[in-house]
Amino acid sequence: MKKFILSFAVLAAFSMSSYGQEAFKHLSIGLEASTAGIGLDLNMPVLKDHLVLKAGFTYGDLGKNFTSQGPDVSEINAQIDEVNNNLASAGAPERINTRFTSFDLNIAAKLRMSTAKLLLEYYPAKKSSFHITAGLYCGISPLFAGVGISGHEQFQSEINSLVSEVNELNRKYGDDPNYTPVEIENNASIYFSMGEKSYEFNSSTTQIALEMPLVRPYLGLGFGRSIPKSHFGFQFDLGVWYHKGLSLSGIKEVAYDPSYDSLGDFDISTITSVPVYPYVSLRLIYRIF
Repeated sequence: MKKFILSFAVLAAFSMSSYGQEAFKHLSIGLEASTAGIGLDLNMPVLKDHLVLKAGFTYGDLGKNFTSQGPDVSEINAQIDEVNNNLASAGAPERINTRFTSFDLNIAAKLRMSTAKLLLEYYPAKKSSFHITAGLYCGISPLFAGVGISGHEQFQSEINSLVSEVNELNRKYGDDPNYTPVEIENNASIYFSMGEKSYEFNSSTTQIALEMPLVRPYLGLGFGRSIPKSHFGFQFDLGVWYHKGLSLSGIKEVAYDPSYDSLGDFDISTITSVPVYPYVSLRLIYRIF
C-alpha cells in the first residue's frame, strides 16, 4: 500500500509540473457523510479529466455519559468481619467500624475519529467517473475509542485507610496466639469476560482506550467526479484506512474464568488485530467554478 501511495505521489508531482496550467482552473467543494463522520473537502484538478487533488477535514467525535455499578464490596466487608472476630478471640478491645457500601462508577464513553485528509483521485478513463483514490488521513488524536471512568477515588482512599488500620492491628497483636492476621489488598479490581477471555480493570485506572496511529494511509475505489461537469454531482467511495492494528490500554488479560460477568460473546482481539478500518462515504459535490 505504501508503494502504491508513493507511486501516486510521483504521478502527482509529474502531472503538476507538466500540466500546471490545469491547477486552479476549477474548484469544487464536497459535503461528506462517511463511516468516520461528516466532513468538508476542497477539490482541484491537477491533470484534466484524470487527476484531482483533495484536501479536507472529517469530524467524527461522539460521546455518551452513563453510570455503572462499581466493584462488589461484600468480600471486603467479610474480611472486616473476620478481623473483628479475630480481635474478639484475642480479647482485644479494638474493632473496625468501617463498612463499605456499593457505589456507582461514572462512565464517559467517547469516539475520536476526526481527521484531516490529503488525497489524490485518479480517473483512468476520460469519459468514466470511476476513480482510484490514495492518500493520507491524519487523526487529531491517537485515541480511537475510549471509556473514561471516575467515581472510585473516595472508595480507593477508604480502602487505603482500611489496609493501614488492619496492618497496624496485625503488628500490635501478631504475637498473640489467639489472633490470626488478615491481609487486605489495597486495590479493588473489576473482572469481566468477553468471548472466552477474561480481563481485569483496576480501580486506579481512569481510562480504557483503543488507540490508532495518527497517520493512516488510505486506498479506495469509487464512482462520481469531484469536479462535476455541471454545478452539482454525487460521489460514492469505498476504501480502507491502514493502521497496522489497534492498541488496547487500561485493562489487562487474566486467566479465563467463566464466573466473571460477561460482556457478550464478542472477542475484542478481533478488532485490535485487524489492520484496516473500512471507509465508506457519500458526497454531495458543488463546483464553484
